[in-house]
Amino acid sequence: MKAFESACEALKNGGVIIHATEAVFGLAGSMYDLGAFKKLSRLKNRPFTKKFIILVSDLNSASDLVDINVEAKAEIISSWPGPNTWILRATDATPRWLVDSSGLLAIRVTAHSQCREIINQVGPILSTSANRAGGVPPKSLEGARGIFKNEVDFYLDGLLGGLETVTVIKNGLTGQVLRN
Repeated sequence: MKAFESACEALKNGGVIIHATEAVFGLAGSMYDLGAFKKLSRLKNRPFTKKFIILVSDLNSASDLVDINVEAKAEIISSWPGPNTWILRATDATPRWLVDSSGLLAIRVTAHSQCREIINQVGPILSTSANRAGGVPPKSLEGARGIFKNEVDFYLDGLLGGLETVTVIKNGLTGQVLRN
């Protein structure tokens, strides 16, 4: 079985993988798996109340999870697919464990080809950099393996998307830049 297929199988079975993203290697789990969410929180050493970015592969999938009918809608749509994460109001279809106490969700329509392929196979994924809270995100699979060793279910090699820093996060309701 090819590495890509093995990584997707791990995600489909509630596992957590490490893979390439736009700027760094990241941790991922299925968005619909509460166990994967809890495992990511433990691996990151952060509380369950701190949520993860959701990666989707297209605008329709994003619209199923968040309300994009906001003042910044044109800016949001023009920034996707791409390295722009938006905080928006979650729809009722979104699992409650993904949503913060204000009903908001961080979401990105990724342009990263390997991420898009994963999502097309397993559905939306939880995404976070492959480091412990406060640590430096790794730029290589070996760097990620040095942090997590055998604590994840699969390591999928791939090319980073060329960004020098992690993706921008903006509040789609207020326009505030939360991470630059």
